[in-house]
Amino acid sequence: MTPSRLVFGSTLLFFLGLTSLVVADNTFFSLDSKMETALFMLQNDNAVTFFKIITTFGNTSFVALVTLLLTLYLYHKKKLSLLAGLLVSVLGSSLSVFILKGFIERTRPTPPFAAFLEPSFAYPSGHATIAVALYGFLAFVLLVTHAHIHYRRFIASTLVSLFFLIGFSRLYLGVHYLSDVVAGFALGTAWVIVGIHILRIKSENPFSTR
Repeated sequence: MTPSRLVFGSTLLFFLGLTSLVVADNTFFSLDSKMETALFMLQNDNAVTFFKIITTFGNTSFVALVTLLLTLYLYHKKKLSLLAGLLVSVLGSSLSVFILKGFIERTRPTPPFAAFLEPSFAYPSGHATIAVALYGFLAFVLLVTHAHIHYRRFIASTLVSLFFLIGFSRLYLGVHYLSDVVAGFALGTAWVIVGIHILRIKSENPFSTR
């Protein structure tokens, strides 16, 4: 078994295990409740404003715009294998979140814990899932393609930090439970691996910078 398949299998099993627990007991986990209370106690106006800005980088409209711009760029550059991997990662994760939210129907935290109300269901976190699917895929591609190793490490680490911050912003703003975000990270990671696999099979030299 290849390392990527091992990671994919482990990630998927973790996600399915966590999901089965949520479905079996559609309330808070003890850790969810403790995290929710602890972060609520730490909320202040400046931090709430900051994390509202951070969370916009995971909004559907922003991710759709970034994906569209990348699609046009990659198509223009004839990087069709990269384009295929990107679209599989982002669109696959988006569709799976939509289906799972409607199936599980987990309610979100409510005021006073929530800084604002969100209309959709909670599990899994769409922001966390899609942020990993987009920024995680881009981080991997940049890490293996850019000519300057220090530059590519900086950009990749920035993108990884961004999706972790987006996930944390959902917790800090009180619009998700910890298990929602952790599940989103796991599901997003699984789709990144699928996207990388599609990228590899679509091209003999998928990471060429030429």
